[in-house]
Amino acid sequence: MQFEELPTRFADALETVAGRVRAMTADRMEGWIRTAMFLGIAVVIGATGLVFLLITAHRALAIGLGAAGSLATLGGLFLIAGLLIWNRGTTHPRGRE
Repeated sequence: MQFEELPTRFADALETVAGRVRAMTADRMEGWIRTAMFLGIAVVIGATGLVFLLITAHRALAIGLGAAGSLATLGGLFLIAGLLIWNRGTTHPRGRE
């Protein structure tokens, strides 16, 4: 082993260590960050679509029922949905009735 090869081998060893550290940290985090970003975008687009759907339903119902009738109908639908969700969440486990 010559002393001329020592700096080259040392540099290769450092590069190998840096590659392993990056594989264990930055590469894994990149996937999680990308997934979180796409999930956030999907939530924003979904929420915007839901708001537009509710506005469209209100305006469509307002043509025939008027504004108050439309709001009452949509409110009743949300009330029924909320009661169904509440009923599902308050069921008692067997043996504790």
